Parts: sequence; C-alpha cells; structure tokens
Amino acid sequence: MRAYERRKNLKEHWNNDYLNSPEDKPDWYEEVPEQTICLIENCNLSPDSVILNAGGGTTALIEFLLLMGYKTIIKIKTTMAAGNRPNNASSR
Repeated sequence: MRAYERRKNLKEHWNNDYLNSPEDKPDWYEEVPEQTICLIENCNLSPDSVILNAGGGTTALIEFLLLMGYKTIIKIKTTMAAGNRPNNASSR
C-alpha cells in the first residue's frame, strides 16, 4: 500500500470513528488524561514551553494544561469530523 493510500485509509478511519461515536465522548475520551499529564510533568517543562497536541479532537488535556499554568498550547485536529463538533475550552 502506498503512503497516500495509507493516509487516505487513516483519514477515513478517524472520520468514521468520530461520526459513529457519542458526540460528547468518543470511545478513547478520558475525563482526566492522567497518563499524558504524568508524561508532560516528567518532562519538567517551564510554563512558557510550547506544547503541541496533535490529533487532539475532543480531548480534555488542553483544559488541564491551562490549569497547570502552561501558556502556549497548540492543538491540531486531524479529521474534518472532529473540526465540526462542539468542543471543550480547548476550542475557545
């Protein structure tokens, strides 16, 4: 399978997953993304560090990072379906 075909299949997969999951909480959604928060804390980043959240979708992670004092958080949604859904504070 060529790279373009793999990307197309992944795009279809994630769009379908978003469209076929409950609107407010896809199956991978975590109320508190504890493991990711622990990983970020273990990096000992300064509050001015830039944090990139790729494929963020409907994550609550952005809200937690803001509460933790991080100031520069970039979120990239990877599916059109995710971009069409209402989101938490991370979309404000």
